[in-house]
Amino acid sequence: MSIGNSPEDERPFEDVSEEDRPSVSVGRALQQARIAAGLTVDDISTATRVRIAIVHAIEQDDFAPAAATCTRAGTSVRWPRP
Repeated sequence: MSIGNSPEDERPFEDVSEEDRPSVSVGRALQQARIAAGLTVDDISTATRVRIAIVHAIEQDDFAPAAATCTRAGTSVRWPRP
């Protein structure tokens, strides 16, 4: 039995061909799920407390604005207090 990153667990990942990859991106899948649930971007923004512009960006597979927001939020939580 191995634990963690022992040599037994260091196997290369299988190469996934183009045919085996999902045809829908993450952002598109989230957008389709939102629409299927009958929700608006505003509904998602309110429920998740994520700004509307960031929800739109995520649905377009642009995760940079979301990453920057998460980094700022995480930093402010971890920031030393006097």
